[in-house]
Formats: sequence, C-alpha cells, structure tokens
Amino acid sequence: MQIDANWLCRTANGQYVVGIAQGMRNMEQWVPRVDKSQPVQITWIWRTLSETQLRHMLAGQPRVYRPLFGDGR
Repeated sequence: MQIDANWLCRTANGQYVVGIAQGMRNMEQWVPRVDKSQPVQITWIWRTLSETQLRHMLAGQPRVYRPLFGDGR
C-alpha cells in the first residue's frame, strides 16, 4: 500500500513550495483491525517552485489559478 499526497504552499516571504507526503506499507503487514494495525510512517519532501512553474501547474485549474494570479492572461 502506498500513499502520496501533495500540497502547494506559499511561505510568509512569498516563496512557493510543494509539500509531498509519502508513506508505504507492505500489504502482508496490513491488519484491518485497529488494535493491531501500525500507523503508516509519512516522509515529507519539500520542493521550491518558481512562479512560472506554479503557473504552469495550475493553468488547467482556473478555480485555483484565478485567486492567485488573476484572470490568467
């Protein structure tokens, strides 16, 4: 079982970063009962993005793009 999730963030100084959470568990170790299951260990990776990179990533998502950058021209 593998878990990947990411968040786009803007730091207090205006820098754009993406936070990537990754977790993995061997399915043989998976026990569906809560009392025996172990939590998945999450590893975080942070990557800096330029504004150009972020614009390209969000170009297909106008609902997110517009509040950040305006009308997209």
